[in-house]
Amino acid sequence: MSAPVALAPPHRLTVEAFLDYGEPDRRYELVRGIPVEMPPPAERHQVIIAALFHLFCRAIAERGLPYEVLQLGLQTEVDTVRIPDGLVYRKADGRGGSDERRSGVVWLEEETVVVAVEVVSANRRDDYVVKLEEYARRGIGEYVIVDVKQGQVVVHRHPVVADGVYGEVRVYRRGEAFVLEGLGGAAFEVGPLLDGKTAGELAREDVERLRAEAAARRNAEVRAEAERQAKLDAEARAEAERRAKLDAEARAEAERQAKEAERQARLEAEARAEAERQARAQLEAELARLRAQVQASPDDTSTS
Repeated sequence: MSAPVALAPPHRLTVEAFLDYGEPDRRYELVRGIPVEMPPPAERHQVIIAALFHLFCRAIAERGLPYEVLQLGLQTEVDTVRIPDGLVYRKADGRGGSDERRSGVVWLEEETVVVAVEVVSANRRDDYVVKLEEYARRGIGEYVIVDVKQGQVVVHRHPVVADGVYGEVRVYRRGEAFVLEGLGGAAFEVGPLLDGKTAGELAREDVERLRAEAAARRNAEVRAEAERQAKLDAEARAEAERRAKLDAEARAEAERQAKEAERQARLEAEARAEAERQARAQLEAELARLRAQVQASPDDTSTS
């Protein structure tokens, strides 16, 4: 992308006047009252921004964050409006009314911006120095610079508003992932961005990932159901074995009781037989005694 072109209006513009400046199909920034035309971004530039928008939107959706990701004008000073390559912000309800001009600018008094992104193009000093100071003074929580030429992503955090600097600066390269606190600690791989992976490719990867996760979830559910069924079968077998054991014990007890009843009956029969034998013996003894008496009676008569 070629360098921005500063225009020389008859006098410096206020932000309100700037909203009506220029032509609809051209982009302008206002830099300390001077409108600056922004040339159309190169294809690589747009690919990176589209990929970042996709990644940011996914992170926002996954975490349920109340943010939007757009490319809007951002008032950084009283007479300055920048157009960052990307803004993550909390939309301010009811601000700007129905004025379509104002709806495209995040205003200075609104503390709504969470992350600002710039993809380095021709004028490196603007991204690394000038805009950095403006974004820090604006109080933007995190400022991300994607620098393809240097093969790095630079994340600035914790703005010191009074000094126009950031308290923490981290540099990430290929093979690493940069983390954004403003997006709930979401991490984004540097390599795919620098290598020009498109939003479409990332979306297809997301679809494949979701399909794989859904398949894994279904497989896990099938395994869980199989395990549950196996557990139920095992419990049913154990219950059947327990009942069979109880039935066997009941049959054994019944057999034992039957044998005991037979033994008792036998004992009772033996007792009755013994009683009868004893009664018979007593009767025989009594009969023998009586016969003896009968036999002895004639002798006694003759003697007398």
